[in-house]
Amino acid sequence: MIYNSRINPDSCAISKLNALIERSTTSISPCKYKYGKYEKGFTLIELMVVVLVSAVILVFAVPSFIGIINNNRITAAANDLSTSFAIARTEAIKASSIAQVKPLNGTDWAQGYDIRVENNIDNSTFDETERVRIFEPIDESIFINSTTTVVFFNSLGGLGKTFLGVSGSETFTLDMEDAPNDKAFGRKLTLTSSGATTICVESSVHTNACP
Repeated sequence: MIYNSRINPDSCAISKLNALIERSTTSISPCKYKYGKYEKGFTLIELMVVVLVSAVILVFAVPSFIGIINNNRITAAANDLSTSFAIARTEAIKASSIAQVKPLNGTDWAQGYDIRVENNIDNSTFDETERVRIFEPIDESIFINSTTTVVFFNSLGGLGKTFLGVSGSETFTLDMEDAPNDKAFGRKLTLTSSGATTICVESSVHTNACP
């Protein structure tokens, strides 16, 4: 005999009695039996566990993700600067003339720079018509430090306006504005007297660490 649970669908006692008579094999408590279906959902404890795990993941993942972004930004900035020197050197050799790389505002390399090749070697004016390429300002969070405000390449590809008076090497350091003391993000670009460039990381634990 099965009692009709519709008389009081919320009665736990009737649900238990019907479940025993039907010899239900389910592992779910008969008290959860309602209208012929089992109720589904998350408990408060389960929800709290999910929130806690999500918070832990965010705490460790977000800083790492930001670090990857910053590293990519400063690497791109250093590569662009190195590329500009390589292009200027090539143009100077190809034109048998003098090429220069100089900040657009005259002093700050982070605000952009351009490459110009002198058409008339006797009149080194480097006007707008002699511009070969322009590099736009880099990310505002990156700054570039250097003692030089202009780099010249001679017809042999070396530093300096003439190959007889080749200047010494030039150094450029790139750092993140929001992490100036974090050497993991720092880059050091060295421009040798022959016109070659090398880039290293200021962090001593990096595989490409500066000597």
